[in-house]
Amino acid sequence: PPPALLEVDVSRLPYSVRVALDRAQREVVESPLSGDAWGQLAMTFYAHEFLPQALDCFAEAARLSPGDPRWPYLRGMIRAESDPALGLTEIELAARIAGDQPEMETRLGELLLALGRLEESETRFRKAALKTPDQPRIQLGLARIAFQRGAWDECLRLVEAASERVPDRRDALEL
Repeated sequence: PPPALLEVDVSRLPYSVRVALDRAQREVVESPLSGDAWGQLAMTFYAHEFLPQALDCFAEAARLSPGDPRWPYLRGMIRAESDPALGLTEIELAARIAGDQPEMETRLGELLLALGRLEESETRFRKAALKTPDQPRIQLGLARIAFQRGAWDECLRLVEAASERVPDRRDALEL
């Protein structure tokens, strides 16, 4: 059965949030074997910061729709907020399901970088750069790696390239 909204104190939530949660849960009740319905309920929980419920619903959506990378990706994103290592496995699964998508490779590069795994991170960023070479997130990820390695010229070149596309990015200015 879908997670009961009784687990969530909806009494103090705005009416529009109660309606959205009720609608999403009703979809799951009407289509309990639909990964999309579970995923929509999970995203509704996530949007309103009911993280345990969102995690449970994303897990069910992934179980019902094993070929859909969205559900392990979003579950991994929630987990990565508190601990990058926790989200890594889920996002790696999503990347395998999705195939060759630069966004997944970029996110993996960022998580691996946060974990200090520079070589693996660089591999992911470079793979993403094959499809989207001028993407500032990729350039900044590679710049951070260059910085950590003491490759100052490479770091500066990549930061400047990213800054041309997004001149007011705080992380680029800090780096």
